Amino acid sequence: MTTIGEKIKKLRKAKGLTQEQLAEIIGVERSSVGKYEGKKAIIPSDDVKEKLADFFGVSLDYLSGREAKNEDEAEVWAVREQLRRDPNMRILFDAASKASPDHLRAAAAMLKALEPEQKDDDM
Repeated sequence: MTTIGEKIKKLRKAKGLTQEQLAEIIGVERSSVGKYEGKKAIIPSDDVKEKLADFFGVSLDYLSGREAKNEDEAEVWAVREQLRRDPNMRILFDAASKASPDHLRAAAAMLKALEPEQKDDDM
């Protein structure tokens, strides 16, 4: 079972955010985000969980692990919702839905090459 910290980290990375950026968005210190995502993760307060759920477009039950849905399905849904809402990302989503598997692999390789290097605060 995936912990709340692992879910936060996956959702944060899916949006391409650093811990510092997420902290600013939800109104906590960067170190708090690091603690939420850490191996000995602390559980965010109910207020912070609500802000995280709203920002990532997921349910509180999903974050808390109470949702009956398959976790992978819920994460895919969250990413799809993000793509649907962002006009710039919508173009990519529409193109990807029409592309062949070979074209998708080539596009993924190009996008992977554009990723910024990992920073220590993202671990």
